[in-house]
Amino acid sequence: MSSVHDQIVIQAFNALPEDAKLFYSPHLDDLKSSSWYPDIFANTAMPAEEKIKIDSQADRFILPPPPKSAIYRKIIKLTKDEVCFGASPLREMFKIEYCLRGAFKCLKSGEIQELVKFCGVFSHVVADIGEPIHAINPQVIDEVLPPPAEYLGLELHANVEMLKAPVDISGYRPKSLGGNISQVIMNCYSGLVKVKRVGAALTVPIVQALYSKKRQRAVSLSQVAQNESARFTADFMFTLFQLQNGEEINVLKDGPSLDLREYPYVHAEMCMLYRYRPMIDVSLIPYSGGDFHPLSVLGREGAIDKVRGIGMLPSLAPPYSKEHLREARATYYLVPGTYSKLQSRIGINPLFRESFGKAQFLVIGDGKELFSSAPIGPEDEAIEIVVPLNRTRWMTLAMRYLTCPTHQEIKRLHCRWAMHGVWAEPKLTG
Repeated sequence: MSSVHDQIVIQAFNALPEDAKLFYSPHLDDLKSSSWYPDIFANTAMPAEEKIKIDSQADRFILPPPPKSAIYRKIIKLTKDEVCFGASPLREMFKIEYCLRGAFKCLKSGEIQELVKFCGVFSHVVADIGEPIHAINPQVIDEVLPPPAEYLGLELHANVEMLKAPVDISGYRPKSLGGNISQVIMNCYSGLVKVKRVGAALTVPIVQALYSKKRQRAVSLSQVAQNESARFTADFMFTLFQLQNGEEINVLKDGPSLDLREYPYVHAEMCMLYRYRPMIDVSLIPYSGGDFHPLSVLGREGAIDKVRGIGMLPSLAPPYSKEHLREARATYYLVPGTYSKLQSRIGINPLFRESFGKAQFLVIGDGKELFSSAPIGPEDEAIEIVVPLNRTRWMTLAMRYLTCPTHQEIKRLHCRWAMHGVWAEPKLTG
């Protein structure tokens, strides 16, 4: 547990605009106390009379166990690698959704005090994911940063969690997470991933500071993580305030849409030269020492169009044979019905002058092929696509090589033969 759960939720409240503060302020004590509920009620054997002494409706705010659904089994499968290294935001989304749906019910019934308690519980879930020593497992820390002999007995969980970093998000302006519950769920997932990544990036520097007897440095780094949790909680509370009339309204300026570049993938299969994940807005040049080409596609009349989007590269590892299937893919978690179609331009980055062959782009929804392109190569103009999603929950973008190099071509060109796939300006629309 973090030692600053109540600070996080109060700082989130302080960041709200004045009219939103008026909405929440009658129940500030409930906001603070409920931020500790997941720890207070962690003992599932607590007698009912003890729970009632704490909160007469305690059971309403106790987080449920993981669901025994096909969807959650799929989540477990897709995140099995992620949990080896630390927290998995998608595995915790059932808790976020529980808080969100509970808060929506309270909006519609006018139970503002109960809504506030769901905000407190939500903030705890967020802070637990963003806590650096949860974001990255201590076992991983010991592998990348072996403890000095004098620190072998230092228990990392307790010493990192109990840094008691102050929380301060002064000047932050909360943003809306969407205009209806399905949009908010997807944006909550995106926000939770961001919170986890901030905490994960800070874990090793925090432990290094502790090993170097620089405790204040560790505290200041921990503060960055706690602040990120507070900002996300402020966004959640601000969104509920906007929806306080209990209706699902569209507060997005340009209608419902989502830039896929900014939305996290759940699972990816990509070349190690791309760090096993899709690239955003660039095409990495293999074995270049860190150079890259701008993400580009071939436009009309041979023009090279620099674009924003998602770059893909299938594994270039052996075996080198015509029969070996090379495919890159990224899978995304959607809430069915939130968006109705995927729009993008697809093509091969023409800036890799020696690449050759043909590739096929595919969109797969819940295991079924929704779209497959004609063969496309570096010399071919990019293709505009609009793909109906049909209430898809698991959307996979894939790029499959239809041509593989011979051993002689590999020897002559090394990795320069490879085609770098581009999903330009990819977005989900209503």
